[in-house]
Amino acid sequence: MKSSTMLILKLTIIVLAITVLIGCPEKTFSPNPQGNPTPGSTSVTSSITSSTNVTTTGGNSEVNAWGTGTIKGTIEFKGTPPIMKVPKKRSEADICKNKKIKHNAVVIKNGKLKDVFIGIMDEQLESEYSASVIKKVDQQNCVYVPRIQSVLVDQQFIISNSDATTHNINSTIGSEVLFNKAHPKGALDINVSYEEPGIYRLKCDIHPWMRAFVIVTDNPFNTISNSVGSYTIKMIPPGTYKLVAWHSQFGKKTVHISIEDNRTSFASFTYDEKDSPPTENIGELDELF
Repeated sequence: MKSSTMLILKLTIIVLAITVLIGCPEKTFSPNPQGNPTPGSTSVTSSITSSTNVTTTGGNSEVNAWGTGTIKGTIEFKGTPPIMKVPKKRSEADICKNKKIKHNAVVIKNGKLKDVFIGIMDEQLESEYSASVIKKVDQQNCVYVPRIQSVLVDQQFIISNSDATTHNINSTIGSEVLFNKAHPKGALDINVSYEEPGIYRLKCDIHPWMRAFVIVTDNPFNTISNSVGSYTIKMIPPGTYKLVAWHSQFGKKTVHISIEDNRTSFASFTYDEKDSPPTENIGELDELF
């Protein structure tokens, strides 16, 4: 009996020693099921795959990076908006002239405005975020689809051409031209990543009515208003933030908002016919129709 007891004691000591040497497994977590970007640190590299699992090392904790607060709201428009028509130069484009597609700079339904960016402004959160989801814009029927979207800094972004014609991609921020590339039919996708937050514009010099906007942010707490002018932003950490709304024809508006865990805060914005185009998009509708 004594020898059996000694044997059990020795085995217990060996198991404890192995546990100490191996240590605990590295912590991993999955972002929310909507595929939102994931928090990390500067040492993290996020693979571009279909998986949403991301390993984090260092940086702020998951608790600080994410929360359970929600923002909801609507984007209203008052007054008489500019009337969208088929751009007159479409009739000169061999491939696109047979499709009479109205311009999509202003889309309003029942007084609610589509395609407004709403998000927590940059430089308000300490955590660093990265994304494994590839964002994309496609050239379809001589229109950029979607017209507006957001990406994180350094997130992979691709530009495709589904049209049987040549476009060119003229990408600018302010007066700076980042690149200007021809994109023939059947060409490979153009891969892009943006290193700094800001509002980046895409346009085609061959088909001058074509415009799109890529809003690059340092956090994932943003969205674009839908076809009925509503929006929802989830998983926001607690705090008081400046919330911004931006539309390509009616400009920027801001409001301060307080977020608490497990609560929904509401913030609605109202644009009207007196609002002017932002500096990032002066003159889009000039002589367009």
